[in-house]
Amino acid sequence: MKKERIWTVLHGQDLAQLINQAHTDKQGKDYQVNSIQTQYLNNEYVVTVIMERAKPQHYELVEDQWLDGNDSLPAPCRLSDQLKQLAKNGMDFEVVSYTNENRINSDGRDVEYSTALLRVYDV
Repeated sequence: MKKERIWTVLHGQDLAQLINQAHTDKQGKDYQVNSIQTQYLNNEYVVTVIMERAKPQHYELVEDQWLDGNDSLPAPCRLSDQLKQLAKNGMDFEVVSYTNENRINSDGRDVEYSTALLRVYDV
């Protein structure tokens, strides 16, 4: 699980009010306060609030198949190439599960199926 982190800086004379504001002002939905740092600079308090949340995500299924005698590259290799291309294009993902299985299709030919379930992190 990846985290998304944001921060905000508050400043003023009343430290208690700034700390209270740090805990109540959420800059976005689902953020939790991770840490609060306090400094006293130039006759005022400076409070840095760091918040984080689980990065938004969704799931995608990527599949490929290899038909015996028709394709030069087996399904696992082609699926791996697809995943590399997705990463190269900037998609941020993790492989949750990967399966590879052989089946006999309706005309009696051997077919190899490869499937990857991806957890894709939204931008």
